[in-house]
Amino acid sequence: MSNGSPYRFGVLMVIRWMTLLIACTAQMVAQSGGNLKCKGLHDSDTPAAALAYLSGNRDALNSGCITRALYIIGRAGYKPAASTLIGYLDFEDPAILAGSKMVRQGGVYPAEAALESLGASSIPYLKRAIANQADTNILRRVNASATLFFVAESKPEALAFIIEKAHGSQDAEVAKALIGVVGKLLRFCRPKDANECQYVWASR
Repeated sequence: MSNGSPYRFGVLMVIRWMTLLIACTAQMVAQSGGNLKCKGLHDSDTPAAALAYLSGNRDALNSGCITRALYIIGRAGYKPAASTLIGYLDFEDPAILAGSKMVRQGGVYPAEAALESLGASSIPYLKRAIANQADTNILRRVNASATLFFVAESKPEALAFIIEKAHGSQDAEVAKALIGVVGKLLRFCRPKDANECQYVWASR
């Protein structure tokens, strides 16, 4: 099966969500004797409650509970959470970091998978995050770029947008990072888009 096969996208999405579910479970077991207590968040909570939890002071939140909240939102495809999820694009799930390294970014950064579950409705938020010159968090903008690519219907247009914002960046490190992620995403272009993706890359 080629890297650009449409079947690959389905496999990747299954892997991402299985990884996120395993990570959430592992984190629950690892803390509090397997009975993780999340103040203000419970197993049966609605995505609205999960969003309310994530809207709190992030520094005071438990990492396992953050993972759980992101999973609840992603599982429901809860669109009102889009703006808040952007702020968690740099959140690294410690359960994944401590385990297998065979997962793609969506496993280590669960907010990516949660945003992907929102589909096209997340695109305006992702574009704003990529273009946000005031955000000095390079990782957040890089992960927003990768997520935009996987959500966008047109992969060449997504790559062109990221390159445009890289060239428009006033921060050389941000520009370098955004161009770098485009280079890594090229292999995920579908066969029908391969030539156009390569053209976009060559025109950078």
